[in-house]
Amino acid sequence: MKIEYVLTDVDGTLTSVDKTGGMARSILSHFQEAAGCGDIPPSDVCISKTLAKYGISPEKFASKLREDLAQHTVLRPDAAAFLRFCRASGRKLYTATTNSKYIALLKLSLGGFTEEDFCGFFGGDAFGNPLGKGSPAYFPSILAALGSTGENVAMIGDEPDFDLYPALRAGIGTVIMVDLAQREDVCRKDGAYFVNSLLHAEKIIGNEEP
Repeated sequence: MKIEYVLTDVDGTLTSVDKTGGMARSILSHFQEAAGCGDIPPSDVCISKTLAKYGISPEKFASKLREDLAQHTVLRPDAAAFLRFCRASGRKLYTATTNSKYIALLKLSLGGFTEEDFCGFFGGDAFGNPLGKGSPAYFPSILAALGSTGENVAMIGDEPDFDLYPALRAGIGTVIMVDLAQREDVCRKDGAYFVNSLLHAEKIIGNEEP
């Protein structure tokens, strides 16, 4: 069956970070700087609500966060090529990540991608479950939102416990795991494809033998 929907994780799957973990400063510290005060409590760090509450410009805040991310995070060339392939081949592209839509778009913008390149964003906050992507209901909820039973869906990730096994349990037909340290270009195990570059995922998504 042709793959119509492609779900992709972001951190570690599309991006690589240095030893800082991706950002030199915390989001809280960026809020405090943008608001001109140091008394924003950690419990108040909800981006959509905090920007409005403290009168912070969304555009200016996004620009500062992006500058910080760009120092330590890259959207890999193979990932950018894979996303362009999905778009060009008519696949419907969605994020499936712990990142909120806001943070996912900031990271994707490092490779020149915008909201228009995606059909939707399934962040950890997408379904109102406090466990987010770690909830057993996460992938079934995505399939329900897509109106699919999973056979025509592919999940791209890098963490078996959060991307591979839950996706297979939900009935997703194709799972591709990124392991940059893997010696083989492509191998099959645990019901999934493992690739050392997303360039090899294009043939898999196209239902060709890699």
